[in-house]
Amino acid sequence: MFAIHGIAAPVRLVRVTEQPLHDHIEQFSLLFEAAPGDALPHGTYTFSHAALGELDMFITAVGAPAAAPAYEACFSRFVSKDAQWPIRS
Repeated sequence: MFAIHGIAAPVRLVRVTEQPLHDHIEQFSLLFEAAPGDALPHGTYTFSHAALGELDMFITAVGAPAAAPAYEACFSRFVSKDAQWPIRS
């Protein structure tokens, strides 16, 4: 479970999806489910986790409106210190 600063109910990480873009770039997304209630607007929030500590993530609501909102955070990063943009094959 993760706590979001300023939000009473914790959110649960329900899925991690990895989709590499290129040999030098990895991409992944985190999907969180929240308790039923008002959905959060997209934006950057401070998350807290017992083992991971605090981290800031930009999240956005995903999926059809439902009783329990879902939020996604997406990440891309270079995996090679020699990788530069633009990537050339």
